[in-house]
Formats: sequence, C-alpha cells, structure tokens
Amino acid sequence: MNEDKLRNGQDPEDREEERIETDSIGTPIDGEDPLFTDETDVESLQESDRQEAASDGEPRTGTEELSQVEEQAVLLGRSDDAAPSAPSGPAAPRGGRGALWRSLGLFVVIVLILNVMWTQMNKKILAQAESTASLQLQVEKIGEEYAAAQKNIGDMKAVLETLTGELDLFQGALERVEGSAQRHETYLRNDLNRQKAALTEMARLVSVQEALLEGGAAEIVEEEEAAASVAAPDIMEEQLRINVETLRLTKESLEMTKAALVETEGRLTAAEERAASAEKELETVKANRDAERAELEEALAAMTARAEKAEAELAQAVESVESSKGELEAKAQAAAEARIAAEAKAAELEAAVASERDRASKAENALAETEALLERARSESASGAKDREGLQGKLKALGDKVAAMEEKLQASQAKLTSTEALLEAAREEMKGLKEPAEASAPAVTETSEAVEAPAEASSPDRAETEVPVTASPDQVETPAETEVPVETASPDQAGA
Repeated sequence: MNEDKLRNGQDPEDREEERIETDSIGTPIDGEDPLFTDETDVESLQESDRQEAASDGEPRTGTEELSQVEEQAVLLGRSDDAAPSAPSGPAAPRGGRGALWRSLGLFVVIVLILNVMWTQMNKKILAQAESTASLQLQVEKIGEEYAAAQKNIGDMKAVLETLTGELDLFQGALERVEGSAQRHETYLRNDLNRQKAALTEMARLVSVQEALLEGGAAEIVEEEEAAASVAAPDIMEEQLRINVETLRLTKESLEMTKAALVETEGRLTAAEERAASAEKELETVKANRDAERAELEEALAAMTARAEKAEAELAQAVESVESSKGELEAKAQAAAEARIAAEAKAAELEAAVASERDRASKAENALAETEALLERARSESASGAKDREGLQGKLKALGDKVAAMEEKLQASQAKLTSTEALLEAAREEMKGLKEPAEASAPAVTETSEAVEAPAEASSPDRAETEVPVTASPDQVETPAETEVPVETASPDQAGA
C-alpha cells in the first residue's frame, strides 16, 4: 500500500523506471523460476491445502503427498508462466526457489519413507506378538498336560503302593499256608510212620499168634495131655476155647489193622496229591504275582519315562520361549535405540533447517527494509538533487550492506546444501536400519505417532507458507547496480 501511494505521487517516467527495476529484481530471465509468485496464487494454494488437511482428518499416504507436491509444482509453474517477463535489465543468476522446493520435497519423501517403514515394523511386531502369544498358549497347554501326567503318576504310585501292600499281605498268607502245609505234611508223615510201626507190631503179633497156632499145637496137646492127667477135662476145654477165641479176635484185629492200613495209605496218597496240587497252586500264584509285579514295574517305568519326556519338552519349550523373549527384547532395545538416534538426528536437522529459515527470513526482512529505503530514496530524489554525493555514499553503504547480506544468504544456501546432504545420509542410515528393525518388540508400536507427527509437520502447507522466506541471494540484484535518481536526503532519513 505504501509503495502504491508513493507510485501514485510520481510521474509516469519514474513509475516506468521503478517497474523496470522491480522486474529486474523479482522477475527471472530466460524462463527461470520467480522469487515471489503471485500472492493470489500462493494464498489460493495455501487455502486449498488447509481445506484438504481439514477435510481428510487422517495422515495422507506417500502417493497422495507426492501427487499434492506435483500439483503445487504445476500450479506454481503455471503462475510463473503467467508472470510478465522483464523487457530490460540485468539477468539474475539461476537457483533459489527450485533448490528449496527440491530440498523440501526430499524431506517430505524421507518422512514418508520413515512412516511406511515404521508401519511395516509395527506389522512385524504385531505378528511376532501373536506368535509369542501362541507359544505362551502352547507352554500353558504343556504345563497342564505335565500337571495331569504328574497327577496320573501320583495315582499310579498310590495304586502301586496298594498293590504292593496287598502282595505283601498275600505273601504273608502264602508263607503261613506253606508253614501250615509243611506242618500238616510232617504230621501226616509222622502219623504214617506211627501207623506203619503199629502195623509192623501187629504183623509181628499176628506172626507170633500164627506160630503159636501152627507150631505150638502139639506142645499145647502134650501139655493138655499132661494136664489132663492132672486137671479136669473141662478146664482143658475152656482153655482151648479161650485160645481159639483169642486167635479169632487176633485175626479180626489183624484184618481191621490191614483195612486201617489200606485206608491210611489212601489218605496219605490223597494228602500227598493235595500237597502236590497246593504246591502247583502256590507256584501258579507266585508266577501270577511275578507277572503282575513285572507289569506294574513296566507301567511305572513307562509312566516315569513319559513324565521325564514331558518335563524335558516343557524345559525345552520354556528355554525356547525365554530365548525368544531375550531376542525380542534385544531387537526391541536396538530398534528403540535406532529410533531414538533417528529422531534425534531428525530433530537436529529440523532445528538446523529452522535456524537457516530464520536467518533467511531475517535476511529477507533486511532486504525488504533496504528496498523500502531505496523506494524512499527514490521518492525523495524527485524533490531535488542537492546532496547527491551524500546520497551516493549512503547508497554505496547500502550496497555494501546488501553485499554482506548476499554473503550471509550464500552461507545460508551452503548450510542448506549441507543439510540436504545430512538428510540424504539419514535416509541411507534409515535404509540400513530397516532390515534389523523389522523384527523389533511390541514396545516400538508407540513410535508410529512420533513418526506421523513430523510427517504432518512437514506437510505441503508448511512448505507453502515458508517457501518465500528462503530466497536465493543470487536472484536479488544489489541496489548499487541500478541507476537511481539521487536527491538530497534529510538527516532523519539518513539516520533511518
């Protein structure tokens, strides 16, 4: 507005000369990008970017960001084509806005690559967490099976102890039966020996009686005859009757003894058969008991082997889980350290870029002030040319100041170039960290927000609003090179 008012107070020749000088300062030659585009185009672009950012509500993907940057570049190229070309004036050097756009586009691409990389890392982390959860479930299942196996082993041990007690009781009963059988066998043998001795004695008595009956009959007759002469015949008859009765009784007792002997032999044979059958049954019971004991021992050994195998598998599973946990923690720690280093480096780069932008903004403000002083000097030059030499000295001082500002801007451009190199190195380092960071731990999931925040902060809106600040010093023409009508400046103006 002040420039328009000053221009309204000048004659057409001065306005034409100032327009030519302004075009020589702000308009490129030979189709170069302008330093400042049309304000309406920039405002419309910024407004459209803000509307798109407000309507989206979600972070844009890399393709959308690149397409947005390309559209803005196309619009800026159209506005540059629409800008009027300077009919005359010295040519401005190349560079400036295109390099800044390239650096900003490179920064946006790096941030988008980081965003995609962290998204892939989060997916890998979630997959690893799911596999860890499945392993944990398998470990819990193995623990339950191991507890059930231990319970079964305890039950089998209790059953084995019960069977062992029963076998001990059966062994005691069997030993008692064997003792009683041995005692019964001894009793039967002693009884048989006694009966044999009795039979032998009875046989001896029978043989004696038979001898008496057979061999001693003549002697008895002779004695009877001798006694007959002495005793009465009835006494002899009685004695004979008694002897005959005794012989008859002896024969009957001998027959009874023989029958008893036969019966005793039968009982002894039956007892021997029963003892043999009892021994066979005892051997069968012993064989069955040994077989049952062997089966129980085999079952116990098999269950013990299964329990030991289950314990070994459980220990191996626990070791594998612990090792996987350790690897995940180490990878997560490495990924966290890499993320922290990358964030620190990105913060340093952003701080460097911000400082360079501040310096460029200060330089641009100083250039604007210098241009305002030049405009004021031009407006004052129309009133007279009394102090031409003093004004030329001031203009020379202003030219020196502008040259110093150009040097500062060149230094800022060099720093921006080094910052671009640092960004390229950071991108290479991020590519190197991409492979080990894919298997990081679940603790890195929160880093996506930290990565999306710089991405949103480095959106084209911010770039659009900050682009005019970092102008190249090569595109600014020093006031000393332009021909300005000099007039006498007041002391206040000289001090300003």
